[in-house]
Amino acid sequence: MARYLQRHFDSVQVLETWTEVEAALLDRRCPPTHLISGQDLGEGSPTGASLIPRWRQLCPALECVVLATGVVELPAELPGVDAVFHKPAQPAELLSLLAA
Repeated sequence: MARYLQRHFDSVQVLETWTEVEAALLDRRCPPTHLISGQDLGEGSPTGASLIPRWRQLCPALECVVLATGVVELPAELPGVDAVFHKPAQPAELLSLLAA
């Protein structure tokens, strides 16, 4: 997925933990404009949906935030989420969500 997105964006970072995401969002030298987060971020970690509102506050430069998940039943409202990428799906679908 990262290789696919690198053909369409100047910079793509793949981060392993939610704490790495927060560190990247706080790096003011090159604030990200797009963010894709999974829902399940590992045992004992908060969910992507619960962290996204906080991440938007940490980084006002975020233009588009996509939640990528295989969860079938999501809450009707997901604060801070611009789009949901339902896995499994084709990478082109994700690209169209980021461009919206």
